[in-house]
Amino acid sequence: MARLRKCKLYWAASETEDIVGYKLYWAKGTTVSYDCESIAVGKVNEIPIPECVRLSDEPVMLGITAVDIDGNESDMTTLEAPFQLKPPAPPQCLRIAPADEFVVGTQTAEEAIELEVIQQLIDELEDDDSPAEDPHPVSERDEEEEVSAQFDIGSLF
Repeated sequence: MARLRKCKLYWAASETEDIVGYKLYWAKGTTVSYDCESIAVGKVNEIPIPECVRLSDEPVMLGITAVDIDGNESDMTTLEAPFQLKPPAPPQCLRIAPADEFVVGTQTAEEAIELEVIQQLIDELEDDDSPAEDPHPVSERDEEEEVSAQFDIGSLF
């Protein structure tokens, strides 16, 4: 059986002074009467819907009455429409997969592969300890020509 979120039921208090409490009635379907299941809820005007009120895919009609000191009950106030909570459909195809096939969150398998490739490239860049190459490398021959050019210019004076 599905687990449904707790709901509260609220109503305006009776204006009669000798009220000692309220009584909650419920029935599956679209009608509720004094002959239906009930529970005394005390002198409050809001309650969580009790566990004994079984909610399911079927509609449930709720009603509340005020009870006086002599045990007399007021007319029943009901919801305008049957109360119905429908739990979501359960997940399907539960399985166990090896860790290398496991996809986290809402990623598709393709997105997971793309992220894995990007992470591998990042790891390779971080693992590369070689010094960065100079974008304008100077060869040994260029250095020799520069030195000899300086020498030749110097000998002219």
